[in-house]
Amino acid sequence: MHEAQRILGDTIKYTEELNDSLDGADALLIITEWPEFRVPDFNELEKRMKGKCYSTEEIFSTQLK
Repeated sequence: MHEAQRILGDTIKYTEELNDSLDGADALLIITEWPEFRVPDFNELEKRMKGKCYSTEEIFSTQLK
């Protein structure tokens, strides 16, 4: 994350926990295959986000409605 902060500065929001970054988010784009992102709490995502969740790797078998 430190390298991203160095490159992107404050143009994006940084958080240590996935759910902390979702409040009011328009979209979530998952661009990693890291295990901790394979089974998100979709109910929590839906409660916190304004928009949708997308995965470039199609790692989710469930979709948000």
